[in-house]
Amino acid sequence: MEKLNLENIFEESFKLNASDIHLTEGEKIIFRINGELLIQEKFCIPKKDELQNLIFPFLLLEEIEKLNLEKELDFSFEKKDLGRYRGNLSFSMGRICIVLRVISKDIPKLETLGFGTRINLFTKFTKGLILITGGTGQGKSTTLASLIDKINGEKSLNIITLEDPIEYIFKNKQSLIKQREVGKDIKSFKDSLKSILRQDPDVIAVTELRDRETIELALLASETGHLVISTIHTNGAVETIERIAGEFPQDKREGIYNLLAFNLKGIISQEFYKDITGERKLMYEILIVNNAVKNMIKSKNIIQIYSLMENGTKEGMITKEKSLNI
Repeated sequence: MEKLNLENIFEESFKLNASDIHLTEGEKIIFRINGELLIQEKFCIPKKDELQNLIFPFLLLEEIEKLNLEKELDFSFEKKDLGRYRGNLSFSMGRICIVLRVISKDIPKLETLGFGTRINLFTKFTKGLILITGGTGQGKSTTLASLIDKINGEKSLNIITLEDPIEYIFKNKQSLIKQREVGKDIKSFKDSLKSILRQDPDVIAVTELRDRETIELALLASETGHLVISTIHTNGAVETIERIAGEFPQDKREGIYNLLAFNLKGIISQEFYKDITGERKLMYEILIVNNAVKNMIKSKNIIQIYSLMENGTKEGMITKEKSLNI
């Protein structure tokens, strides 16, 4: 068996086209390949000090202090010639558990993700809120990065990203891009969102709307004439609207529905599935907020939005069921 060595692990994950690497103290190393978890027998079972020696050199002192305090840490790093990795370090029954997501050095072209030409509609918006939704590991971050990079290549704008942690690295093309990482460049999403409007942004990209305050700040930022793009952990466009409203107390929901009606521009919802051959493919839905959808949101008749999506093909809308037949 091979000794625990990051280069060997990363090279093997690259060769096998793994999306995730699972390193757990006292357990065999596991790769996620084509959506399935597969044990890698060729590597030795890692010990605690071996895992610490592998990962801690990539962490800042502040990150180690945060790990000791909170017992969990999100981080990212780059290994020369092997690529970038997004990591999460946690504990299970006192044992170190590390999950590393493999991130391509190159940002995928928006047209190659599997959405067809409908996705290009989202590069045309100049203000409002765009949401990308789906479960864990369903490609939300990649879609967000590809959308930003498409805008970067076509428009001259000031784009500011708020990330936790930074995954893809952007290069200025037509636009100016400033990437900020929670814990390194900014204290938190909410603190930075409050001040970012004084920094002349055209586009604000937030990696995830995680709580009520961040959602409210994103809505308010979109209301002031900026384009806000973010992800949220939901399984569909209709569910997303209900989830956002449900984050707020009953006496505030009327105002939230109105904010969504006037500022939400569209929702992309995505998930992977395996076809009969076992190939991993993308299933998705797209909601474009036209006048009819606005009225449904304002009247809180959310369930009827799905029928508007079914009949909104000419405007670029599509349901997950229809996306399977494209």
